[in-house]
Amino acid sequence: MGWTASRITEQWFIILEVLGDINCIKDGNNHHLAITAMQDLIEILSLAELDTLRFNDPEPIPLLGVFLGVLLDACYNKNVDKLKGRLCAVQVICQVFTHQSFRPKDIRILSHFYALYISVMTSSDEPQVVAQLLASCRSVFALELSGSHILIPSTLSQALQLYKRGESHEMALVDCMTIVSSIISIPVHIQETNSFLAWMSGVGISMDELYGQIYNIITLGSSHSNNNVVKHSLCALTLLICTAITSKKSIGI
Repeated sequence: MGWTASRITEQWFIILEVLGDINCIKDGNNHHLAITAMQDLIEILSLAELDTLRFNDPEPIPLLGVFLGVLLDACYNKNVDKLKGRLCAVQVICQVFTHQSFRPKDIRILSHFYALYISVMTSSDEPQVVAQLLASCRSVFALELSGSHILIPSTLSQALQLYKRGESHEMALVDCMTIVSSIISIPVHIQETNSFLAWMSGVGISMDELYGQIYNIITLGSSHSNNNVVKHSLCALTLLICTAITSKKSIGI
């Protein structure tokens, strides 16, 4: 029997069933190796889809349907022996959802990513996981993902904590400022402005308060002892000033 698309897909899912749940692997190094192999596989399949499929073509292998549950389980696994695998899983999920070639997904799919993002950003005792998320999600607000504005409060809260802590790593601070900078123009420019403003009103925060929080974060970054952090903070400040000048509405700074 020759290989057909349906037979390849069938054999693919049989192999997945044979392999079982990789999160049941007890050894931390082997677990990390398995997650890394999954990361490579997702990248290969994603590139193949990018090269061969039109934007609206159905996926021959639904990557999120196959891998999302396993990756999420790894992301929420707080076993210290599996930390490396957890960090890799966080990186993979962020890459899938924030890559420029990412196809618009149903909000029910996006909600899993948003729940993970908020869970990590509101944690206070997992600096390595937070740093990994920041490094992997720098473009999270640049892609205009549906409903992504719900991530703003946890992002600003975590950013404030990072800049107030003296021991925060340089790259975490730089990545954090990159994300904060991308928030600045959201209320003014994105397509969801009306729903965004309604959401801010619903949670009891005004645009002035939003930009006030951003300004406080930038101020902390501008006075940091690390020159690279200061440089990125000044770039964010420049963008904030330009937004204040060009905006038709007062932004409270």
